[in-house]
Amino acid sequence: MTEQRKADAEARLAAAFAEHDLSDGRPAYRKQLRALRETDPSGFEEALRHYEDVVVPALCDEPDALSTWIRYGAWLGDRTGDGRLVAIDKTGRAGTYRSPYMAGTLVLRVPANPGDPVIPAAVPGTPSQAQQATMWLLVEKRLALI
Repeated sequence: MTEQRKADAEARLAAAFAEHDLSDGRPAYRKQLRALRETDPSGFEEALRHYEDVVVPALCDEPDALSTWIRYGAWLGDRTGDGRLVAIDKTGRAGTYRSPYMAGTLVLRVPANPGDPVIPAAVPGTPSQAQQATMWLLVEKRLALI
């Protein structure tokens, strides 16, 4: 894997975030990787290999970089246990996520085990109040909206 290939993948990902008016999702995935490094070093190494061998080529070559990114979030979450991708519309209504991404939708990887982290896979740049409340509750584990 060349550095140029990684740079191209990152550029396509950044362009996909901008095109869909999404917040940069890389910090959330990095947080998940740090946790994996601490709890499962071999799983962490597997995640790095998967990123280089599967995700980077897909980001460079597949037409829908955002779908690749969302699938990677689901894959990362699966390293700690079962879960599913959930789409939350602007009103706060939740349903199973289905590709392709629909503008304005919050996509979370929600684990089956409530003790495992919820991973934000696609976060609107300006989430609705319902989406923000969902993020506070499920991702940040805040019980008050203050």
